[in-house]
Formats: sequence, structure tokens, C-alpha cells
Amino acid sequence: MNADFRVSMAWLHTWAGVILGSIMMVMFFMGTLSVFKDEIDRWMMPQLRVEATHSHVSPDAIYEKVVEAAGEDLRTVYFEMPHGSHSASRIFATKSDGSRFESYFDANTMDLTANRDSLGAGYFLYPMHYTLHMPFGRWVVGVVAMFMLLMMISGTVIHRKIFVDFFTFRPNKKLPRSSLDLHNATSVLAMPFHIMITLSGVIIFYAIYFAPTINAAYPEDSSGRSSLYKDLTGLDFGVPSGEQTDAPLASLDIMAEKASNIWGGEAISGVFINGPGDTEGRVILYKSLANQVSSNDRRMAFDPYSGELLSEPRTTAGYETQQWISGAHMIFFDHWVLRWLYFVGGVAGCVMIATGYIYWMETRRKKYANNKWPGVRIVEGFAVWGVMGLLTGTVTFFVINRLFAPGEWSWAGIPKYFWEPLAFYFVWLAGMIHGWVRGKKAWGEQAWLLGGLCIAAVFLNWITTGDHLGASLLKGDMAVASMDLVLLLTAGVSISAARKIGSVRRAASSMGAAKVNRSLPAPAE
Repeated sequence: MNADFRVSMAWLHTWAGVILGSIMMVMFFMGTLSVFKDEIDRWMMPQLRVEATHSHVSPDAIYEKVVEAAGEDLRTVYFEMPHGSHSASRIFATKSDGSRFESYFDANTMDLTANRDSLGAGYFLYPMHYTLHMPFGRWVVGVVAMFMLLMMISGTVIHRKIFVDFFTFRPNKKLPRSSLDLHNATSVLAMPFHIMITLSGVIIFYAIYFAPTINAAYPEDSSGRSSLYKDLTGLDFGVPSGEQTDAPLASLDIMAEKASNIWGGEAISGVFINGPGDTEGRVILYKSLANQVSSNDRRMAFDPYSGELLSEPRTTAGYETQQWISGAHMIFFDHWVLRWLYFVGGVAGCVMIATGYIYWMETRRKKYANNKWPGVRIVEGFAVWGVMGLLTGTVTFFVINRLFAPGEWSWAGIPKYFWEPLAFYFVWLAGMIHGWVRGKKAWGEQAWLLGGLCIAAVFLNWITTGDHLGASLLKGDMAVASMDLVLLLTAGVSISAARKIGSVRRAASSMGAAKVNRSLPAPAE
């Protein structure tokens, strides 16, 4: 291979990683947590810790509870169907005056539970994975994902012994060598997964990145997007006319039975009623994705008053391919082994990014210091912010959640679900400032902080809910137990890393002192 080409690939790989590494870390880390976003929500909102149910629940019964609690003046209603361990199903409704109603349905008691009092993973961590909670965030994520693909290609090019590197890890060597070994090993180990997850993440938002092409064929408004979706799937969501009818809503149970028969016995996962009481209303039923990779839920539209099936699902080959790729990325299917493999692959991506940063800094510290260049210190601030600051900010998010009992809560007029992200951003930003001020020492100091926060989160979950690790395991609540276990494991790794960093620094200081002593003249006799 041409040497100049390899050098150019090394330049691309290095500087794309240095400049974009912190954003990549956010994407990978939040995506990794999103694998178990429902389980994290269960840990953060104890009102969702209801016993698993395997009995059939009537959609009509849930809808009656919604109308009873929210009133009949509804514009839209959506609710998930309880299933297995997810026995507390989400309910969303909008009223004619624009206000929203949100609650959860307990399939065991057939009652609505307390409303959401936390953003949790579903409303904060998961959206941050693909929007960064910023304007044009999807565009930023898309561009960074494309550079990530380039980095995988360039990384393969510059490592001549890439598969040998996978089996080479020398933890007792100096930090630059051991960090590069770990960077190579995690890169090769999860390379197929990283390529798949990155490429599929770009493909998911085709409608955003190829908007000009779509706009050339469809109007640039909601009606145009509805027309596009109808052409792709054959589904018409309907447009409420504003004219009301006195006709009662037909049985949702019968509609669900019809849909299930067409789906070959698969259950429905959700019900959407667009314009209940409107002459042009629709009932949309969603197929469960538990037993398939594709995210195509093959929705069906029914007349809400006659119960007549208005449209059966049909898809084009291109749309079905896109939906399969999207499903492989978002893993809506129920398969615990694959979910944990996704989680491990995501962790490997985070380690890959962190060790890449460490290798870059450790191989340039002396040179940059001798030339009085501030490059390493600047990158170190961003690296600490993107790695340790992100981790400590996220665990702080959990700690703030558990500091206060479930239910409505506010302080200084600010509700609890605002304090959680505020604490996250404060600690995250403080991590960057700490990295710039303390430099190399910040890694160990924040590792100690991370370990303490993880232990505090587990302890606070125990004292606020009574669900300590043993109790969760005895009840079979693996979602809560796994969350505690992962936090304790993170605490152990963080404290071990902090101790290791401290011992390395002490050894380096001792060697430096010994060199100084040897260079001093012998005392006069």
C-alpha cells in the first residue's frame, strides 16, 4: 500500500478523533444506555415497578380509564398495551385546548398510576443520543456519524497487524502502550457492530438528510409528509375535520382481534385514536415488535365508529429495507442476550474513544511541553469533559432523581424533572473546567468522584424505595437489580482506576525525585 496514502489516513484518523471524540462519546454512551432505557425508567420511577402480568388486558378498558381521568374533550389518545415485565403502560392524550394528559396504566390493578415525575432515560438520555438536545442536533449527529465511518476505514488502513493487535494487551507497559493496545483490541472486537450501528444510525434519518429530494415530489408541510407515508405504507392517519358526531366509539377489542388475525396471531403493541368524536377520526393499531428485527409495526387504520378496516399494511421494498435497518439499530425486539451484546458493544465503543484520547495526549505531552504549546491541555479539557465529565454528570442525574421521593416535587418553583438535567449539565460542564485546571490529575480525581456517586445512587435507591439489591433479586425485578449491579460494577472499576492512576503518579514522582538526587553533587566531607 502507498506510504503517502497510509500517512494521510493516519492524519484523518487522528484529527477527526481529537476534534470530534467528545461528541462521539456522547452518542455512543447515551446510545449504550438507551439499550435499556425502559429498565432505567423503571429504576428512576418506582411507580412503574409493578408486578409482571401475562393476562390479556382489554384496550376498551384502558380507553375508558383515560376518558374517566382526562375527560371526553380529547383531540388525540395514545396508549401502549401492557405486556410481560412492562405492565405499567404509558398513556398520552391531548385535549382540544392544547393541554396534555400523561399517565401510566397498571395492568394488575386496572388503575392509572402516578404521572411521570422524571424525564428519565426515555425523555432525556435517549433523545440526547441522536439530538444532543440542541437545534440541528440530528444534523450534527449525522455528520459526526459519517466521520465515524471514515475513522473505522482509516483505522483499518493504518493498522497493518489489526488482528494481531486484538490479541495483544500489555497492561503493565507504560500508559501510551497499554492505552493503544486497549484501543486496538476494543476497535477490532466490536468493529462489525460499530460499522452496523453507525451506518444504520445515518440511514434512520433519511427524510432529514435527503429532504430536498423528498420536497421535490411532496409539499414541504405536514400534509406532504402524510402523503409520503401513505405512499410508502398505504396507511392514512386521517385529518380531523372539526365536525363532531354523536356516534359512540366502536369496540377497540374487536378491532384488535381483527388486526391480530391479519398479523398471524401477533398482539397489538399500541392504540392511537386521532380525533375521537370527529367525523373524520381514525383508530390506528400498532403491531408488537417483540418478535421481529424490523421496526415496521405494520399499522392498520380503522373507522372509529363502525370498526371497519380502512387500510391494511403494505410497504415498498425500499421502505421495508430501511425499517429493518432501523430496527437493527433501535432493537425494539425482546431478546435479552442480544440486548446485552449491544450494551457490551456500546461500552467497547466508549473505551475505544477514551483510550484513543489518552494515547494521543500521552505521546505528545513532553513534546508539547518543551515547545510550550497548549494543545495537550486544551484537548485534555475536552477529553475529561467528554469521558469522565459525561459519566459523572449522568450518575449525578441518577442521584438527584433518588434524592427525592416519587411524586410531584419542586424547589424554588422549579419541578424535579428540570433539576435532574440541570444537575447533569452543571456537573458535565464542571468536568471540562476541572480538566483544564487540573490537567492529568483530573482523571483520577473524577474517577474517585464517579465511584462515590455510583455507590450513593445505589444506597439512595435502597433508602427511598426499600428495593435494595437483595430485595430486587428476590422479587425477580431484574431491571432494578441490573441497574444497581451496573452502578456497583462501575463504582468498582472507577475506584480501581483511580487507585491505579494514583500509584502510577506516585511512582513517577519517586523516579523523578531519584533522578534529581542522583544529579546533585555529593555533600562535602
